[in-house]
Amino acid sequence: MNKIDLFQDKILHSGRHLRLYLPQFKGADCDVDAAARFIAATFVSLNKTPNKLIYHHFTTATDTSNIQVVFQVVMDTIIKENLEAVSLL
Repeated sequence: MNKIDLFQDKILHSGRHLRLYLPQFKGADCDVDAAARFIAATFVSLNKTPNKLIYHHFTTATDTSNIQVVFQVVMDTIIKENLEAVSLL
C-alpha cells in the first residue's frame, strides 16, 4: 500500500472512517495499523493461487529507503522464480 501517510491522515482526521466503506472492518475508528492490516488481509484473501505468495508493504513514495526495500524484495522474488523455473533452486 503506497501513500500510507495519506491513508493515516484520512483515518485520523477526515471523520470518514474505514467502516463507512468496508462495514466488515471491526477495528477502532482511529486505529491506522488495524485498518492497514485489514486492507492487506483482504487483498491476500483474494489470492486464487495459494502457492503464489503475496507480499504487502506499507510505503510512502517519498521515503526512499522504504522504496529501496520494496524494490529489493521484488528483485529477489523475480530472481528466485527464474531460478526455480530453470530448476536451479
